[in-house]
Amino acid sequence: MLDQNGKQQVVTMGSYGIGVSRAVAAIAEMNCDEKGLIWPAEVSPADVHIVATGKPGDPQLPAAERLAQDCEAAGLRVLLDDRVGVSPGIKFNDAELIGVPTIIIVGRGLGRRCRRGQGSALGRTSRRHHRQSGVRVTHGDSLID
Repeated sequence: MLDQNGKQQVVTMGSYGIGVSRAVAAIAEMNCDEKGLIWPAEVSPADVHIVATGKPGDPQLPAAERLAQDCEAAGLRVLLDDRVGVSPGIKFNDAELIGVPTIIIVGRGLGRRCRRGQGSALGRTSRRHHRQSGVRVTHGDSLID
């Protein structure tokens, strides 16, 4: 740029607005720990993160899918991790990193109980709170209480 005397000057510009990316960064900075994000429910990408463990053909995988369908039918936004061939540890770590405030793990023990028509899953409100059991799973019409 040339100034009023025709001498070349460097242009310096700044923007100090609060946009979406800065708001998300601020939320993430205030709601994390050493394991990853813990999104506030109001801005979380999902209401519940269902982690299905097991191998192809195991009963807990269809149970997790039915649970996800019932949660969606109840109006919840669901993230279902039904990846086959990925270890439970990697799935749990990914769930911690993503940071959905409620994580339901559908594991091997749940699969055995579902065959008998009963069972339960654990829900976690966040790592800053306690573990809670609040989801009852049944093998039949409704998977969620």
